[in-house]
Amino acid sequence: MKAQKMAGSLSTLLRNACGNMHTVAYSQEEYARWTEGVSDVMGYLGIDYSFYR
Repeated sequence: MKAQKMAGSLSTLLRNACGNMHTVAYSQEEYARWTEGVSDVMGYLGIDYSFYR
């Protein structure tokens, strides 16, 4: 389940970065879940993104 969540978050991140998607979330709760998923993916890949916050 966690891997599916991470994959979905990464997919959303890539679509957003490529300009194929303009909305990440429609509520603050949805955005918080997406942000947590992206954080998990970046940590798993060993990418330090702390300077983006």
